[in-house]
Amino acid sequence: MLKSLLEYLGLEKGRLQLAWLSSAEAERFVKIAKETIELVRKLGPAKKLVKKKFATERHRKTQKNNEK
Repeated sequence: MLKSLLEYLGLEKGRLQLAWLSSAEAERFVKIAKETIELVRKLGPAKKLVKKKFATERHRKTQKNNEK
């Protein structure tokens, strides 16, 4: 259900991995972490949930104007 909600909000499938691990499973943790990193790198930069340059610049200008 959480994955469905995050996809609906714009987080692309594959950017979130959930795994149930014990603190005694260090090797499994490393394996899962490496697989997740590889998958996210293949996906490339996020396409959604990314601030657009214009919005960021506008925000900075607004902050500067409020400081005056």
